[in-house]
Amino acid sequence: MFSRDYLAATLCFLAMSCLCLFMIYGYNTWLREIMRRAGYSAGSALGFLLMFNLGAVVGQLLISFAADRLGSKPIIVTTYLLAGAAVVLLSLRLPTAVLYAAVAMGGVGAMGTQTFVLAHVSKHYPVRMGATALGWALGFGRIGSMLAPPLLGLIIGAGLAYQWNFYALAVPGLIGAVLIGLVPRSPGEAAPAGRVSVDGTARSLPEPT
Repeated sequence: MFSRDYLAATLCFLAMSCLCLFMIYGYNTWLREIMRRAGYSAGSALGFLLMFNLGAVVGQLLISFAADRLGSKPIIVTTYLLAGAAVVLLSLRLPTAVLYAAVAMGGVGAMGTQTFVLAHVSKHYPVRMGATALGWALGFGRIGSMLAPPLLGLIIGAGLAYQWNFYALAVPGLIGAVLIGLVPRSPGEAAPAGRVSVDGTARSLPEPT
């Protein structure tokens, strides 16, 4: 997976997984506190966190049907942008119902992105590399999960406006949408007609008898 043919894709996937887990752990760790600082009651703030996880569950089930038709790549772009747009909406003073919808959209964007990134990783590499690629993506992604809680905590501790926490969560979504566009086609997809790719190597189909 670190060979010349796969290096660019590998670096993009590692960064994307890191960004996904940054958003997920940032939401789950600090969303309740951020919304409380924004002026919502403790009960309402907890409701936002519940809606985030509920949106993730329901949203992933729904967009999985679209992924079957369109493929993982356009869905990943969409979910990254959803995650970024959701946190921008949360930074605004909008009706509570709209904010609940936005945080549910953020759940779809953050957790849904991680699901479809891993699905795309598993399809991009030959079968013999699949388990290694997934292990690297998940392992490297943990860097994002470790960075999110302390970084957002520093922003809160610095006394900055609560909107800065949302901006810190929006930026990874925008970067991730760009990175998925930079992932090149898998070498296995480039096999010419009449040949079939096995473990990344194009092989001739047998002649009919």
